[in-house]
Amino acid sequence: MISIAYLSSATRAYTDEELAQLLTSIRENNARQGITGILLYSNSQFMQVLEGPDDAIRACYAIISVDPRHHGVQLLSVEVIAERRYPSWRMGFRALTDSSSRSIPGYDDFFHQQKSPMPASEAAERARGLLDWFRDNSLPVGQAS
Repeated sequence: MISIAYLSSATRAYTDEELAQLLTSIRENNARQGITGILLYSNSQFMQVLEGPDDAIRACYAIISVDPRHHGVQLLSVEVIAERRYPSWRMGFRALTDSSSRSIPGYDDFFHQQKSPMPASEAAERARGLLDWFRDNSLPVGQAS
């Protein structure tokens, strides 16, 4: 199995209804492909981790990287994993719109302070810290669905 993490910008802002529709589609496809992970959304920015079978993850990321709803797709990490970090999350989701989210370690690094690019290794490390925080400290919307 592998895990891929990426950051991208939406070509436009999404409403809550549009995000719910997107998640329904993502979760159905992920269930068929054996993919789990987490998706964060804030200020038209996405950060996502996809994990599962190598071929399924690489195919999914290839589609995402050319999806016209995204631009500036930045691969943060590709890791071979022995076990899933999000084993029961077909796609955990959190919209980060609450101002209290800014107190979450690493939050500002990716969603509000992208004035200068950080080195890839630093970006991957900070992304992992932020994503692990969400895994360990919050239940994603629709975790069981």
